[in-house]
Amino acid sequence: MAAAGGTAWMTALFASDPAPLALASTMVAVTGGVVVGAMTGYWVPVPKPIEVPPGSRYVPRPRGLGASPPAPSLSALGQWPVRQMFASARPKAVSRAVLPILLMMPLGSTADAAMLVMAMSAVLGAVLLLVSAIIRVSKESCRWLQPLPLPRALLARHLLIRPLAVIAALALTAAWLVWVMGLPR
Repeated sequence: MAAAGGTAWMTALFASDPAPLALASTMVAVTGGVVVGAMTGYWVPVPKPIEVPPGSRYVPRPRGLGASPPAPSLSALGQWPVRQMFASARPKAVSRAVLPILLMMPLGSTADAAMLVMAMSAVLGAVLLLVSAIIRVSKESCRWLQPLPLPRALLARHLLIRPLAVIAALALTAAWLVWVMGLPR
């Protein structure tokens, strides 16, 4: 960053045109902001680590004494990628992912356009998280279930039915958002 600012400053010094001077002043301001932000980051105390209580909504809760234990089934594997997707999309992670999207919105944008772009980004983020969770779960489940005499097609069918339904729902939501934005004209 400092090298880019220094190059812009040197260009402005040796150019007679006023346009490089505006670029250099912008680069100096950005570089100064980065330096001040980095120094402030070193002075701010580190936040305490947050321990998630066992009753969190991201952790399955233990059943009561009178409830029967869950029966293992292959169809339960279909819930695993979807649960991993929601566990990956914790509120703190989502809020940090939304900030660059908000900063990239042009100044003349209306609120409805900004909200539609945010919703579209959320849908795309959910699909990316779900696809990565499907890949991770399929690799782990193939390794765990390898000793069993189970055809891979049966495992794939039980593992992918629910996530593919979620992806289809997200695709319909994305298509609806594109239609609401009025993009295909």
